[in-house]
Amino acid sequence: WDVIKPNFLRFFDEFYVNGVFPRGLNASFIALIPKVMDPQVLNDYRPISLIGCTYKILAKVLTNRMKKVMH
Repeated sequence: WDVIKPNFLRFFDEFYVNGVFPRGLNASFIALIPKVMDPQVLNDYRPISLIGCTYKILAKVLTNRMKKVMH
């Protein structure tokens, strides 16, 4: 955490000042994970979404702040 903490704090500071985040931060990738040993058709795969952790943390922080306001 000590290695990445300054980068996260800088990112959050910039986000709160500017109200925007860098393009591509919310980009995600779809990966297909085989459900069976020898997949033959599309139903033999399970799709998963790979989202960057910075976006997930930002979404969680904003959600928690909104909960406080909504209650």
